[in-house]
Amino acid sequence: MRRPRAQTDPAAAAPGAGPGGSGNPVAGDALAGVAWPAGAAPTDRAGERMTDRERGTVTVLTGPCGAGKSTVARLLAARLAPSVRLHGDDFFAFIAQGAVPPYLPEAQRQNETVVAVQAAAAAGYAEGGYHVVFDGVVGPWFLDPFRRAAADAGVPLHYVVLRPPRDTVLARATGRGPGALTDPGPVLRMFEEFADLGDHEHHVLDSAALTPEQTARAVADGLASGAYRLP
Repeated sequence: MRRPRAQTDPAAAAPGAGPGGSGNPVAGDALAGVAWPAGAAPTDRAGERMTDRERGTVTVLTGPCGAGKSTVARLLAARLAPSVRLHGDDFFAFIAQGAVPPYLPEAQRQNETVVAVQAAAAAGYAEGGYHVVFDGVVGPWFLDPFRRAAADAGVPLHYVVLRPPRDTVLARATGRGPGALTDPGPVLRMFEEFADLGDHEHHVLDSAALTPEQTARAVADGLASGAYRLP
């Protein structure tokens, strides 16, 4: 798979663990309590200073096919209030005619357009005070649209990469039902793209050892501690 490119990844249940570890559920307010420099707290459209309680957040939950993003995203969104869960594949499905499989080289322009729309939607909800959990395939090479949208909305952006071992990902992805990406070739290429994330390695959560519920708890703990927040 060539970078940069985004891909779809239909839901797959997966366990996981991460830097947040296990712990108690996190209320939405805990994610909003972010320290802003003096005089730099975001304002709403009327120019009024927003409080931590009013400000939403964006969490990009990503990883290769078969990592369990969709299942964990649903569980994570259920732990936050108010919350919105955005499923990245839906934005590709909105294309009525002319859609290109996003893992193909010729899908580059399409993917750039879709990612920009995804980022704008996530930031728009967060600007309204919602804690947004976006699940989809977003490598670091496609983070800039999310960074810009979150900055424009004045909301924090968190980045979490679920990355079980290669054999686990392959078994889960190829064993899914109709409509899912099950071809071992694209699945393994996608895994390799997430194999070494360089400066973003500390955003990786090895989701092989825990249940989906434990994974969601670990992510929530990491979000509350700021472990996954992007500068």
